[in-house]
Amino acid sequence: LVFYKVVQILSTLGHSLSLVSLLTSTVIICSFRRLHCMRNYIHLNLFVSFMLRAMAVLTKDVLLFSEDQTTDCSTQLSLVGCKASLVFFNYFIMANFFWLLVEGLYLHMLLLVIHTYSIRLSIYMVIGWGVPFVFTMAWIISRVNLEDTSCWEINDNPVPDRLINWPIMASITINFLLFISIIRILVQKLRSSDVGGNDQSQYRCCEKSYFIPKLGLI
Repeated sequence: LVFYKVVQILSTLGHSLSLVSLLTSTVIICSFRRLHCMRNYIHLNLFVSFMLRAMAVLTKDVLLFSEDQTTDCSTQLSLVGCKASLVFFNYFIMANFFWLLVEGLYLHMLLLVIHTYSIRLSIYMVIGWGVPFVFTMAWIISRVNLEDTSCWEINDNPVPDRLINWPIMASITINFLLFISIIRILVQKLRSSDVGGNDQSQYRCCEKSYFIPKLGLI
């Protein structure tokens, strides 16, 4: 019990610190007009997804693991609250991974077709927020029809979990392939004799914009 309480406290502190730091970063980017560009707009959405995820985790812990309440969701109000917290929790987790995928997709497109074509921000928004929404709705439908028990925290039926885990695994796989392709393209461009000093610094900037956010946020 002591170990569980320590882990719970550390989890709460960690998510709270993440929430505060990401909120500060978001305010800084929004405050300076020079920082308004496609790359930072994507960063902002990634930050927001992590902030919402932290809020969902903290809310879920309060509703499901509070000392003042049991997890049986005995009243209709607490039942709706428990289920809603898990819906948002799963949605924001999926949104995290899909916005990380958008980060990789954006840089990959930038390196392949730089100055010739760019994907609209609205398309990235559909990938980052829309695709997780579709799978979350499918998860809700499967839960209602296949395993509408307790607060939806029990996972005896594998089908609902697959609707969350498989899209996440697919996004990780695609992002890994983009990662390999980005490294290959950057190495080719940096080793090319036709690339000057300014171009090299631009490609190194691309490296930092892709890898540093992932290392810092993951």
